[in-house]
Amino acid sequence: MNDDAPPRRSHPFVRAVLIAVCLFAAAFLFLILLAVLPHAFFEALLHFIAGWALFLHRNGAAVLRDPAILASGAVATVAALLLTHLLARKLAPGRWHWRASFAVLGFLFTGFAAAFLVPGVILILRTPMQGPWTEGRSGSERAFMTMETRNLCQALTAHAALREQDHYPASLGAVVRLDEFIDPEDPLAHAEERGFLYPGAGLPVDLEERFALLLSPAFHHRGETVRIVAWSDWSFEPRPVDAIEALLAETETLARRLREEAGR
Repeated sequence: MNDDAPPRRSHPFVRAVLIAVCLFAAAFLFLILLAVLPHAFFEALLHFIAGWALFLHRNGAAVLRDPAILASGAVATVAALLLTHLLARKLAPGRWHWRASFAVLGFLFTGFAAAFLVPGVILILRTPMQGPWTEGRSGSERAFMTMETRNLCQALTAHAALREQDHYPASLGAVVRLDEFIDPEDPLAHAEERGFLYPGAGLPVDLEERFALLLSPAFHHRGETVRIVAWSDWSFEPRPVDAIEALLAETETLARRLREEAGR
């Protein structure tokens, strides 16, 4: 036997057949997984792989794009790079190069970006413990809806305070169209179209009685469809959609009574 003989290579046709068989087996296995595994598994996998892109798509409009801040950040970055390079050259003359300075800068940027991953990792670890794992991202959906509802409540309160009014605006559109509190590209600028309910329209800001000021769009959470209720005392809680009609009726009764008392 000649050990120096070149290794035998498979025929291109054989390699093509093997690749086709592997692709067919992978596709068949994927179809089986689609039939067996719940939709939430693939949703969780998508958010694990491309969650950063989905987050930017959902919140990109709310990111501030101030040219002055961007310019100052660029100047600070260049200054930090130059200062790092000069100090390192003094400490290690002849052994420190520009590529090392850029590597340090890249490491700092990577650490800064990684710091933003910590809340996401904590959320990923906590969500399965808050309910069945097959519910997907219901925990993060509740947190997102609560955040948007709170932001809109803050805009309503700021609208009344800056205009020295003792009652909430008459509609959500009044805040979006007339004020600078919400950017036109922000998702909250389309609050009415997205399904926010505003039962507290026109009610007094300093009313001692607790009432439902704002309700988020309906979403799925822990096996049921709910809305986030923003109360006048700035507490937030999910309520099933079946209980929303009674809640709206209570607020309407309160508003009617206040109108009758004001007309006396």
